[in-house]
Amino acid sequence: METIIVKVEGENLRALKAFLSALNIKFEKDDETSYEFSEELENKIKKARAERQRGEVITVTSENLWESI
Repeated sequence: METIIVKVEGENLRALKAFLSALNIKFEKDDETSYEFSEELENKIKKARAERQRGEVITVTSENLWESI
């Protein structure tokens, strides 16, 4: 058995995991160096960014903080 250290992120990471799974190759994640977000959090971030692009987000500043109360 050999250990190979590969440093990837983003779409490349997902693709590598899918590739390894398809070949039934066991792999494990090192939590100390991993900055990967959970899928649930990634989906929330994508949703928030889409809402911002559509202009559905209200920006709160110190000046307009009390207007909504």
